[in-house]
Amino acid sequence: MNYSWVRDASERAVSTFAQSFLAVVGGDTLNVWDFGWKPAFGVALGSSLLSLLKSVAARNVGTHGTASLAD
Repeated sequence: MNYSWVRDASERAVSTFAQSFLAVVGGDTLNVWDFGWKPAFGVALGSSLLSLLKSVAARNVGTHGTASLAD
């Protein structure tokens, strides 16, 4: 594992977390007092884990040493 791969995988996992969390929250329909934060974090963390697993699987497929499946 090199720094480039860790940086790529971390960026992908964080962006996946944010996208998943916002998808569950529903944007402008959020009521912070009545919202179920645990399920939203659970979905976002699960998505981030899947993103990280994809990055691990892609280590030797695309450009060597990166988290991308593309060349």
